[in-house]
This record gives sequence, structure tokens and C-alpha cells, in this order.
Amino acid sequence: MRKRFIYFVLFIIGNVPLWGQVDIKIDSIIFNHVVETKSKDLLVSPWGIGPCVTMHVSITNSSHEEIRLKRQDDYRLYCVYEYNGISDKSADLYLTIGDERPLVIPPGATYRDALDACLFLPYEVIEFTDMVVYDHSHVLDEVMSSLKMVLMIGGEKYVSNPSLSAAIGSQFFYESKWDGD
Repeated sequence: MRKRFIYFVLFIIGNVPLWGQVDIKIDSIIFNHVVETKSKDLLVSPWGIGPCVTMHVSITNSSHEEIRLKRQDDYRLYCVYEYNGISDKSADLYLTIGDERPLVIPPGATYRDALDACLFLPYEVIEFTDMVVYDHSHVLDEVMSSLKMVLMIGGEKYVSNPSLSAAIGSQFFYESKWDGD
């Protein structure tokens, strides 16, 4: 009987929301540079690092304490995703924090920001006589279904749910040409 009571108490404690909770959500994603083309003799740097995504992110502070981020060392933020059975992550992302003013999220408030990232996905290369095409689209469905944002503050790790809202940006097909001098 005592053992059952302990399990019951642990079950209840495990289902009570803990204070200090932060909810992070990717509201929408806009994809650019999914298909990149360039002249064969043109050297472009950086190239083939796409797709580039713009994510509209919400961070909600559901704790009783304010979140105060004074500098970029106070947190870590990045995307995780999977394709072809491989787990990968983006480079670190940075919230908009001014030099003189810290980012403060009061209890119960939501902070919103637009963040840009390159996902470094594999690409198929298609060569023509004078053009080269880098196509990242063959793993895009798989990446979209697994894309999450990870926020780490003070040793705590918060992970978003996968986003379902995605759009094609104005530079979905990105072309770089060189017309000579």
C-alpha cells in the first residue's frame, strides 16, 4: 500500500506544471534558396548552404519570474531537424538584444522575433552547359516534419513543437549570374 501511495504522489508531481516554464514556438517558416542556380564559371561564396529560412518565433514566459537576457552568452538558441535518418542542427541563432538594454520577458508575456538561419541540407547537383543547379528540395518534407527550435537558458532546455505553417519565399529559386565586365 505504501509503495502505491509513493507512485501516486510521484505521478501527481510529474503532472503538475513547474514554475520557471518557458514555451517556445515556431509560428511560421518562409523558405528561400531551396533551388540555387549559378553560372558554371562563377565563384559565389557562400553557396550551397541552403535552404535559408526565416522563422517567426514566439517565446512565452509562463513562470512567476521575469526572464532577463543581457547578452548573447546568457542563452543558446538553434534549430534541430532530421533527413535520411541523420539528425542535424543549424548554427546558433541570436535574439534581438540591444547593447544598452537587456531583453526582458515579464511573467505571462510573449516575446516575438523573426530569425534567419541556413539549414545546410544536402543537395543534388544538376549541370548544364553553362549553368549549375543545387537542389535542396528532395529532403524538404522530411526536414519540415522534424524541424524544432531549442532554447537553453541557465541549464534548462526548452524545445518547440514541430511547425506546420510554411511558405515559399520570393527567393525560393535563387539565381546568381555574371554578365561580364
